[in-house]
Amino acid sequence: MFSDGLGLVYSEDKGAGFVNAQGELVVSGYIAATSFSDGVAFVSGKLDDEKNGIKHNNRYAAIDKNGAWALDSAKSSTETDRYCYKQPIFFHDGVGFEGIKDGKAIYIDSKGSEALSASSGHDGVSIVDAGPFYDGYATIELQGVDMWAKAGYTGMGGTTAYGLIDKTGALVKDPTAKSTQWATLVDLWGGINHAGGGMVAAQDSVSGLWGYLDAKSGEWKIQPLFSEAKPFADGMAYAKDFATDDWGIIDDSGAWTAVPRLDNFNSDDQSLVAAGGLVYGTAEAVGGAAPVTSEGWMNAQGLWVASWKL
Repeated sequence: MFSDGLGLVYSEDKGAGFVNAQGELVVSGYIAATSFSDGVAFVSGKLDDEKNGIKHNNRYAAIDKNGAWALDSAKSSTETDRYCYKQPIFFHDGVGFEGIKDGKAIYIDSKGSEALSASSGHDGVSIVDAGPFYDGYATIELQGVDMWAKAGYTGMGGTTAYGLIDKTGALVKDPTAKSTQWATLVDLWGGINHAGGGMVAAQDSVSGLWGYLDAKSGEWKIQPLFSEAKPFADGMAYAKDFATDDWGIIDDSGAWTAVPRLDNFNSDDQSLVAAGGLVYGTAEAVGGAAPVTSEGWMNAQGLWVASWKL
């Protein structure tokens, strides 16, 4: 996959590196690396570091598209100190999630400066994990109190909540607010995915089914009817039919544009693969004495563009 104009590649003699659109290797020699985002990639070390006595300490360093040190890695005085990040940072929407500090989600910009410090806004409730921003919203995981009980509902245990924050750090829905539509409270989202097309794939904790929330209000836009759901992109998303347990494609009204018949697909969590609007997957024919499994590329209408039998 190409990102920021460079594609991540690996070879045994040159390690992890990057090629340009002409296939030319422009940066290489790393043990492992992430794709570029907002001009920054993260590496776990160079191939000859061990020989030169450079320690990584299970941390990562940041580089720019020329292979030069970037962010805090560029400010370090020794090679070992350059590996100053606990985890790679994926930049999206202009910011990247750096980590949790004192129960707050810390986001930095591509220059390394703190761009946002988001908190739950409630004593005893901490943010313990967060995701990248997509379409102006990021997913968060909250822990610390029995949110359902605090919201006024009895007999329902649970100390974990999933929610959304906007670019100011404000929660889309208050995790302790009482509502007559209790099934749509943020604290009852049993799972959540990133935003896309103004909607967010989320799991209703009561039914266990997935639907799509309006990103601004946190209310259901497509009711939870699916056993799994992926983010929207270009007006389409993958969803798994509860009745058949097969994947299909829906539009932004929740209607099937491709009937669910894929038992597996590879989409890198996006709605449609960027190259040509196709998805690579497998489907098993139903009926008959010997089921036939086909594999190949399918378009948004569920038609095989290229396929073969396994």
